[in-house]
Amino acid sequence: CITFRTDKVRVQYKPQNVWIGTCEKAPKDEIRLSTSKNGKYPTPVEAILMASGACSADDVKYFLEKNKIVVKGIDIDVDGKFADEGPSRVEEIKIKYHVDSPNVRSEDINIVGDAVLKEICPVVNTLMLMGSLQMKVQVVLKR
Repeated sequence: CITFRTDKVRVQYKPQNVWIGTCEKAPKDEIRLSTSKNGKYPTPVEAILMASGACSADDVKYFLEKNKIVVKGIDIDVDGKFADEGPSRVEEIKIKYHVDSPNVRSEDINIVGDAVLKEICPVVNTLMLMGSLQMKVQVVLKR
């Protein structure tokens, strides 16, 4: 019998366009979202961009460390471009990883982004399988 992983979250509406998200693993921790661009919390789209950056960067870190590369830190810039036509959607996501490492080589950097992005990250893979989303990745050394 194969057991598949499932994640479960709960989202509740609060006044002034605020949504509170919690998960079973940490029910007392919450993520606040705002459906208004003028709100004081990230929008759901910004949360997707953050999740894409965090999930894929964790895979970049894993890949590098598995290959005996020391990772002191990673900063991630994620840009989401909305489609000009058709249904409202993000049609392109650009992720740029700034890797702080004393022993990484340029050839390590050249292969890590695309390999990790296309093979491991479930957030990015889910988004890419849902439609015509383009992903662009760049990994740079932070020195």
